[in-house]
Amino acid sequence: MTSFETEWAQLKQDAATRTALRLASAEGATGGSSGDVRSKRSAWTAAANGVGELRTGTAEARTALGKGQEGLGTEAGVESAAAQAVVFRSWDAYLTKVSGRCTAITEQLRKAGGDLHGNDEAVKQEFDRLKAAYEDTPAVGGGSGDR
Repeated sequence: MTSFETEWAQLKQDAATRTALRLASAEGATGGSSGDVRSKRSAWTAAANGVGELRTGTAEARTALGKGQEGLGTEAGVESAAAQAVVFRSWDAYLTKVSGRCTAITEQLRKAGGDLHGNDEAVKQEFDRLKAAYEDTPAVGGGSGDR
């Protein structure tokens, strides 16, 4: 039987590893600086999904913690049962807060990806409009091959 602390540490490590691998393998990701930095919605979505997986792992940990608490009464005279209930409540409250934070971060990552992607598209459209408005006219009198 694995301890809760060991299982929790493994869930966090697994989520961090999956997120890092996804971000490192984002389409077009390269090392160094090319001067051509672009925001990819897929990278933001991958990060949001990784944090979402951490939230899922937290929910699973809460469920396991609750199941482990089942049947432990707080009968008078059993100090360990009362102490166990206090520890359970503190961990349950902590995991609830972690889950809430993961949900909020997931939403922000998705929003950031959409906003940045939308901004990239808006900038591209503006430059395309300028290009169309100020496109050079064809040379008059034919090309240089006619001479």
